[in-house]
Amino acid sequence: MSITFNATEIIEMAVEMERNGAQFYRSAATMPAANAMRRTLMELAAWEEQHEKTFSDIQAQLAGHEPPPMDTEASLYVQALVDSHVFDANAQELLARCETVEDILRTAITLEKESIVFYVGFRDMVEEPVTREQLEDIIRQEMRHVAILTNELNMLK
Repeated sequence: MSITFNATEIIEMAVEMERNGAQFYRSAATMPAANAMRRTLMELAAWEEQHEKTFSDIQAQLAGHEPPPMDTEASLYVQALVDSHVFDANAQELLARCETVEDILRTAITLEKESIVFYVGFRDMVEEPVTREQLEDIIRQEMRHVAILTNELNMLK
C-alpha cells in the first residue's frame, strides 16, 4: 500500500534529517579519532543547523496554505527513501560503527549523498520559485560537503 505525502511532511523529514546530520558531526567531533578534523566537523554541524533553520522557515511559509498531496510517482519515490532509513539515522548508532577517522568520513559522505538524492527529488516536485531556489542552494551546499569530506579522506591516504 502506498502512502501519500504532502510538502509539510517532506519538510518535516528534511528538518529531522538536518538535525540528525548536525548531531552526527557534533558527536563525531568529540571522538578521539577525529582530533585533527574537529574544526571541520564542527563547521559541517553548523551548516547542517543552518539547513535545518532554512527548512523550518519554509515550513512556516507553508503554514495555512498547504499544497495538495504529491502525485503517486512522487509519493512512491519518497516512500522508497523513507524505507531506506535515510531519516532515522541515529548519530550515536552510526558513530558506534566508526573505529577510525576514515570510517567517520565514509559514513558522512554516504549521509550527504543520501540527502542530496532526497533534496533533488523534492526540488523536482516543487513549483514555487523561491522554495525551489532554496532547495537548489541547499543541494549545492550538500555537494560542497561531499567535496570537503572527500578531500579530507584523500588527504589521509
